[in-house]
Amino acid sequence: MRICLDANTVLRGIASATGPQSEILKELLTSTSELVGVASRSIVEEWLANAAKDSVQRYFNRRGVETSLYMRTVLDIVDRTELFEPTGEAPPCRDPDDRKYLHVAAQAQIQYLVTSDNDLLDVGTMGACRILTAQSFMAVRRKE
Repeated sequence: MRICLDANTVLRGIASATGPQSEILKELLTSTSELVGVASRSIVEEWLANAAKDSVQRYFNRRGVETSLYMRTVLDIVDRTELFEPTGEAPPCRDPDDRKYLHVAAQAQIQYLVTSDNDLLDVGTMGACRILTAQSFMAVRRKE
């Protein structure tokens, strides 16, 4: 199963030992996992850049998460992720910064884009890709 994770899903999955985002990351990072992460270079850059944001640093401090753990885990995720570079114009989105996710969803033959971003969730689907929260995605996984 091919999935794309938005930056908040990655961030929350690393910052919490429990919860659906954490479950997704644990499964993705398991060598026997059926999940295949897919991301573009710009998505990976966003994952990495998050560590330098003041708001993220405050979030990490509240959660007791070291920036080094975040960076190591992101690099592990990147190692288990297929890089895909979409071509042409990205689909429109209320938040222009989210277009990169819809671009991958439209072209990379992924089944799910996992996000908590309402600008993406309101799109609902992009081609054959369903856009779901982490909770909804895990509910789908449990039914398989």
